[in-house]
Parts: sequence; structure tokens; C-alpha cells
Amino acid sequence: MKRSFQIDTGVWSHRDVRLILPARTLSLAGHSTALVTLLLQAHDRGVGTMGVAALLIALALPAIATMGIAGRLADTLDSRHLLTAGITLQVLALAFLAWSPTAALTLVGVVLLELGQAVIGPVWSGLLPRVVGQDGIGSVIAWQQGLGAVAAPLGAALGGVLYGSVGAGPALLVAAAAFAVLLLAVQLIRTRRHLSAEARSTAGSTAVPTSSGILAGVAVLRADKVVWPVFLALLPMVVMVEGVNAVEVFLARDTLGASPEQYGLGELAAGVGGVLGAALAARRLAGDRAWVRAVIAGFAAACAGLAVAGGAPSFWVYLGLMVVVAAAAGIGNAANGALVMTRTPDAQRGTVGAALNGIARTGSVLALGLGGLVGALASPRAVFIGGGLLGMAAVLLCGWPSLRASRREVRAASAAAA
Repeated sequence: MKRSFQIDTGVWSHRDVRLILPARTLSLAGHSTALVTLLLQAHDRGVGTMGVAALLIALALPAIATMGIAGRLADTLDSRHLLTAGITLQVLALAFLAWSPTAALTLVGVVLLELGQAVIGPVWSGLLPRVVGQDGIGSVIAWQQGLGAVAAPLGAALGGVLYGSVGAGPALLVAAAAFAVLLLAVQLIRTRRHLSAEARSTAGSTAVPTSSGILAGVAVLRADKVVWPVFLALLPMVVMVEGVNAVEVFLARDTLGASPEQYGLGELAAGVGGVLGAALAARRLAGDRAWVRAVIAGFAAACAGLAVAGGAPSFWVYLGLMVVVAAAAGIGNAANGALVMTRTPDAQRGTVGAALNGIARTGSVLALGLGGLVGALASPRAVFIGGGLLGMAAVLLCGWPSLRASRREVRAASAAAA
């Protein structure tokens, strides 16, 4: 138990972690505040389902369009300069959104906001391992996941309260203030990552990626026999699970008879489950083989939970199952992040991080359309049960080769040591 406790809290001994994690958590809450505010504003403007769909696509498009160049920038330029530029763009975008009088200008502001996010996301992927070292990656990612699971629903609730009491403009300015705090924290971070300068100072001993194509990060993943099968398993699972999310409100409200207040508890359940899952991952998991097992078991259990939730006899049973689903997904997410980052060379972590983010957002966009289409043809229960079972099958079938590859690596290392 002593070792588990050290794994869980040791990352907080780093000064930069004490700056980064709280500030990023606050900015995530601010992002959720902004998103809920924008959705409520779109509803009240009467833009209809097509307008809301356009808003959701605008949220995803920058990460998809820039996943090649954003990774290249993160693995080349100074991390502090990139973070400063990206977060500044987000603060300005939120100020612009607080003023924007039309739905069309709102879409422009949303694209700018998410463009800033697309820039800084891969930078964090490369910088955090530098802060905590190779052994601390799993723990810091688990902490990040757990804090995010708390921040997102709290920020969403705050967005709803602020929008209802003071309107969209002040709510979006509050979100901008959260990002301004992150901008200040970035200026205080001592750890920096600037691979081009490091390569010059060490006469080329630090490798800088030579490819900036959209699939450069995918190529890095494909070369790893342990990570690649897991990646293949996650692609269909993301589409299935995100597609299920498109009909969640119909299952809760129409099929199970939940009130609006009860439905809002779903966010709280997701937060509680996410924290539990991340805490378990931080305390219990270490090493490639453990992470691979946790990815497969966590995501398979989450999908199985969705299938069971589709047959829930009451809303309260459904709510309890959502805690289990979120906890299992939290374990899977934390383990997957640790597995990918520890096995990715330092010089390519930004490229891989950008590719993963862009592909995940692509899957989300596809799932929105798929979920809406299937939801029009089948009942919410059928969508939950079918999507959960298909997602579980994808995880188990594609993830098994990853576990076998991990076992081969362990045997090879043991033989070499002997």
C-alpha cells in the first residue's frame, strides 16, 4: 500500500505540476461553461437542430483540420510560446463570443476558440512527461482525468446558472477569465520543451520529426505492436459510444420518465464515476502490461455497462449504471493515455497527441450523424444495447493482439536479462 500511495501523490512534489493541473482544471471548467452557454444561446436564438449541429461541427473542425500541423509545431517550437499564443487566442475568442450578435459570428468565434485548443493540446502532451519524468506519466494523466471529470460538470452547471441569471455575455467573460488564469500559470512554468533549439545545442542528438502530414502521428502508433491494436479497438468504440450519447436524453426522459432535474444528475454521476476510475488507475496501475489490461478491461466494461443500462427498469438503476460506466471509462482513458505517452518517443509526442485528438473529434462528428440516423430508426433502448455490445466486441477483438504483444515483450526482456 505504501508504494501505491507514493504513485498516487508523488507527482504533486513537482512545482510545475502544482501550477499546471489546477490551472488546466479551471480552464476545462471554463470551457464547459462556454459550451453550455453557447448551446443555450443557440436554442434561444431559434437556430433549430441544424444550427446546433453546425455549432457542434465548428467545435470539432479545428482539431481535425490542424492535426498534422499542430503536432509538427508542438514538436518543433518553444512550448511556452505556443501555449501563450494558443491560450491568448482562446481568451480573445471568448471575449469576441461574449459580444457576437449573430449566430454566424458565433460560429467564427467558436472556430477561433477551438483553434487555440488544437494548438495547445499537443504541447501539453509533450510537456507533461518532461515535468514528471517517465515514471510519473501514468499518475499525472490519471490525476488530470480525475480533475477533469469534476471540472466539466461543475463548469457546465455554472454555465447554465450564469446564462439564466446574467445572460450569455457575462457567462462567456467568466469563461475567458478561467483561461486567463491558465495563461498566467504558463508564464510561471519552469519546464520548457523546444526540440529545434535542443537539437542545435546538442549537434543534432535530439531527433526532430521530419513529417508534418496528417497521418504522421498515426505512423508512429502503427510502428508500435502494443499500441496499434489498442488504437484500432478504440476507433469503432468511440463511434459507437458517442452515437449512443446522441439518444441518451431520449432514453432518460422519454423511456425512463426522468424529470429535467433528474436528468441533470447524469452529469454528476459521470463526474463521480470519472473520479473513482482515475483514482483507481493512479493507485493500482504501472507498467505497459498493466496499462494494456486496464485499457481493454476498462473500455469493455464501460461498453457492457451501456448495454445493461439500455435495459434498466428505472431511472435510478440507470443512474447507478452510469457511475459504473464512467468509472470504467476513466480507468480506460487514464491507462490509454499513459500507455501511448510512455511508449512514444519524446520528439514525437506532440505529433501523436495531435493525431489522437483529431481522430477522436472525427469519430465524434461521425457519431453525431450515425446516432441521429439510428435513433430515428430504432428505440433508445435498442441503440444503447446494440451500441454497447458492438463497442465491447470491438474492444475485445482488436485489443487482444495488444495484450499478446505485451506478453511477448515481457518474455523477451526476461530472456535478455537471464
